[in-house]
Amino acid sequence: MKKAIFLMFSVLLFAVATNAQKPDSAQRAKMKSRMQNDTGNHKGGFITPENMKFLELSKDQEKQIVEMRNQNQKDKQKVKDDTSLTEEQKKEKLKTLDRDYKGKSEALLTPDQKKKYEAKKKEMKSKNGGADKQQ
Repeated sequence: MKKAIFLMFSVLLFAVATNAQKPDSAQRAKMKSRMQNDTGNHKGGFITPENMKFLELSKDQEKQIVEMRNQNQKDKQKVKDDTSLTEEQKKEKLKTLDRDYKGKSEALLTPDQKKKYEAKKKEMKSKNGGADKQQ
């Protein structure tokens, strides 16, 4: 009897623990969207699809930023796949690519959009407890 109760408790505990770790469908969709739109490990300062809407970019600005982001992702993948580079060299090249993408994409903004963008970055920084990550 004790063994049966212990076994049932163990199975129940295992089921609850594994189920608690599964994200619901909304969380999965959000994570998938972030992964598809992400340019890699970086800190804030990137014009994300959410920021494009917030900044009210023109179609031309959107097109240019999307093209730059896609090229940036391709370039970063080449660096990651380059077996001739050390991990430290890869890290430096990836930082340089991110810095270049950030500068080029922010250069496309109008003065008003830049003001809105800087305000949004400050807001996100304060929401994240001083962390420099942008969502």
